[in-house]
Amino acid sequence: MSKDERAGKLKGIFDAVKTRVSEPELDMESQPEPEDEQPSAIAPKADTEPKVEVDSPKRVRAKGKRSSSDYKQVSAYIPASMHLQVKQKLLREAIAASDAKPKEFSDLVCELLADWLAR
Repeated sequence: MSKDERAGKLKGIFDAVKTRVSEPELDMESQPEPEDEQPSAIAPKADTEPKVEVDSPKRVRAKGKRSSSDYKQVSAYIPASMHLQVKQKLLREAIAASDAKPKEFSDLVCELLADWLAR
């Protein structure tokens, strides 16, 4: 395909976009939304503000290690097979202890480094 042919195709696309007729705006408030169906994919008008429930509780998330200044992200190269074995053992220990959440890999590394520093 030559440069002129590509330019012609692009020009046709740009012309089509320029001359496109806008869709009529829908009045979302006059159309009741069925309760058992999912919300419509049509976005509300830009000039309306989103409705906020005054009494709705805000979700409060615990501050994670990534955003805490007490932690520093570091990296180390370990064999992939060792990493897999460690993750499997952490999961097995969590299952044996009936824990819903296994110990994190970073917590294990922190414990091992603390033991090494204490020597």
